[in-house]
Amino acid sequence: MKNHLITIKKHIHKRLKRKFSILDRETIAASFLKGTGIEIGAMDMPLHVPSVIDVKYLDRINKEEQLKIFSNLNTKTLKEADIIDDCETMKSVGENSFDFIIANHVIEHLENPILALLNWIKVLKQDGIIFLAIPDKRYTFDCKRNTTTYEHLLNDYENGILTSREDHYFDFVKNTTWGENKDHDGILKQIEYLKSINFSIHYHVWDHTQFLVFITKLINDFKIPCSLEFACRLNNTNENIYILRK
Repeated sequence: MKNHLITIKKHIHKRLKRKFSILDRETIAASFLKGTGIEIGAMDMPLHVPSVIDVKYLDRINKEEQLKIFSNLNTKTLKEADIIDDCETMKSVGENSFDFIIANHVIEHLENPILALLNWIKVLKQDGIIFLAIPDKRYTFDCKRNTTTYEHLLNDYENGILTSREDHYFDFVKNTTWGENKDHDGILKQIEYLKSINFSIHYHVWDHTQFLVFITKLINDFKIPCSLEFACRLNNTNENIYILRK
């Protein structure tokens, strides 16, 4: 009997130790997400959430088109989109429709992050959650690129994305492994190739501090009805997690 109680205590301790000492995507998701929501751009790496949570998948293209661009995707875990839409505008998604939005390694691919976040807030019900996982540029192939400033994002929002699109492509190719050992003409050819296959580049890059600056200024300047509820850098990963609540 005594040994049995010791075993139970050890089991409970192990579960509590994980719950309160380990931060990962799944632990954070289980703490904040509930109800029915959307995951944007899950592809073959959907967020693992508790079984009581209902997730609809949204992407800009279907599974077949994804496999044409990314031949190394895991077909066993690749999610077929329930909703095909532009995630910046979400025209097919009604306002106040969902309890949460998950966007893991998505916002850096968007040309107009401010527009996207404004529309994501509209889609959420009151008390809804935006779950963001964002690569920290210091620990990725973007490490040589300049951090995107709030002023740059504001300019793209107010004056249109075409004003800086070509600069984004050139910066992405020149300052990452895509442009390795390439001269100016080689970089331009690589850019045309990426465009031809509809490849989604990292238009913007942040470190942990600069993304916090962006979110804080955005909420204050646009008087967005939400708050930053949680932010952390996950140990032994290249990403940061942010939770916004409407």
